Amino acid sequence: MLRRILLASALILTSATAFTSEAKAQTATTGTVEFNGTVGGACTFSNPVPGTLVIHSTDDSLLGSDSSSGNYPGGATADIDINCTADATLTVAAPTATGDALSGATFSATATSSNLGLDFDSAGTNNNNSIIAGQQDTINVNMLADNQGNAVPAGNYSYEVVITATP
Repeated sequence: MLRRILLASALILTSATAFTSEAKAQTATTGTVEFNGTVGGACTFSNPVPGTLVIHSTDDSLLGSDSSSGNYPGGATADIDINCTADATLTVAAPTATGDALSGATFSATATSSNLGLDFDSAGTNNNNSIIAGQQDTINVNMLADNQGNAVPAGNYSYEVVITATP
């Protein structure tokens, strides 16, 4: 009986070993992804400094900031720095009210930079508004509100002027 048990055990052990499937190592596979991109040039604006509006020294229908002319004593230009990594064309929009508004007035803005030779305005009459890649400087902005011959009434006037750089 012991012989039969040993024989049966040997057969079971042999068959279990013979029919066991082999463990196979799995092979790693790889995939590749690519990246492409074009980085265009741009201009950045920084360090804005607000300007100061005052009444013209001899015409109380004009509200402006250009103290360099002597006509707006106490006025001050607004300043903003520009840095361009591509050639760009600059434009300046007419002022828009953010506080009290002069109804019926006409508005204009000018932007200059003597170092870069910039001189352009919201009317589009001065067109020295190109900046070359790698240039940076401070742009000086003046604004004018012309109340069409009517005295500018007392008020808390505030305006914003948008400068755009288009590469």
